[in-house]
Amino acid sequence: MNVFANTIAIVTGGASGIGRALCEELSRRGGVTIVTDINLAGAEQVASSIRNAGGRSEAVCLDVSRAADVERIVREVTAKHGRLDYMFNNAAVAVVGELRDATPLEWKRIIDVNLMGVIYGSMAAYAVMIPQRSGHIINILP
Repeated sequence: MNVFANTIAIVTGGASGIGRALCEELSRRGGVTIVTDINLAGAEQVASSIRNAGGRSEAVCLDVSRAADVERIVREVTAKHGRLDYMFNNAAVAVVGELRDATPLEWKRIIDVNLMGVIYGSMAAYAVMIPQRSGHIINILP
C-alpha cells in the first residue's frame, strides 16, 4: 500500500537539499508536491524536473518568515486541491562563520525562518487539517 499516492504535500525549502529530495521522493510515490521556496527559479526547476519524470508538482515562491504569506499559500493549495495531507516545514537558513561574529540582524533572520517559519507553517496547516480531520505536519529542524 502506497500511503503517498494522490496526496497533497507542501514542502518549504523545496528548491534544494532535503526539501528537493522530499519533493522528488513524494512525487515518485505518486503524491502531488507543492515545491515552495524563497528561490522561485530553483523551485520551478525542481517542479519541472518532477513533471518531466511523470510526476505532479507545482512551484510557489514563499518566504516562510512571513506568516500571512504562509497562510495564503496553505489556503490556495487547499482550495485548488480540496485538501492538504502533508506540511513539511523544512526551510532553514544558516550564517556561515564564527558564531561570535553573527550580527543581531543575522540572528533575527535565523529565528524568523528556522523557528517562526515552522510555527507559521504548523499553525496554517493545523487550521486546515483539524476541520478535514486528517493530515500530517512534519518539522525538519536544522
